[in-house]
Amino acid sequence: MRVGQFINSIFKNLYYSSFKYIFPSTGISANTSYKVDVPGEPGVVKYMKKDSAFTGLEAAIVLIAFVVVAAVFSYVMLGAGFFATQKSQEVTYAGMKQSTSNIILDGQLYGSMNAGGTSMTALTFYIKVPEAGETQDLKYVTYLWTKENLEVQELASTGITPDTGKLNPGGRKKVTLTVPNGNLPGAGERFTLEIKPKTGAATLISRTLADGYNGGIII
Repeated sequence: MRVGQFINSIFKNLYYSSFKYIFPSTGISANTSYKVDVPGEPGVVKYMKKDSAFTGLEAAIVLIAFVVVAAVFSYVMLGAGFFATQKSQEVTYAGMKQSTSNIILDGQLYGSMNAGGTSMTALTFYIKVPEAGETQDLKYVTYLWTKENLEVQELASTGITPDTGKLNPGGRKKVTLTVPNGNLPGAGERFTLEIKPKTGAATLISRTLADGYNGGIII
């Protein structure tokens, strides 16, 4: 037996055997072929297979293609879902950090009047960060001050005590502000103070000095 004939016979048997096991109902077997002599090559036999087997092969290829596409699509969808979940968690954590890291007023406001008792020159109060909040650096805390309808002023660090240090969650700090000249509130006048930390929401404090106010607690 020639080498080419032997190899051809092996491929023929493997081809039809595979279809016999994959598609047993088709009745395909290794004997289903046409034997044709090759002109000019005596003794060489060429097997012409039936075209009906190609239908099963095409169906298998299409099935495999569908499985591969479905697997890739599922992987992409799962990846997109995980990405969206991670981003939503990051947004949630950022929102919680923003809402719990604000500086809040702890207690009352205390005012100090000038020598004549006509204007408030200093304001003292305590601030704190909630237990679940983030540590605040007082160096980056901004204080905005205004009286009645006057222009808002940012208080200089020289008029803030303390203007450095850390404020830890649950802790409290005593702060004294020097009211800028030209913006000194007197009895019966209203003032507004805004405390803006680097991280977290701003705290707005607005009070009106009572008539005859001469220092002490501001109600």
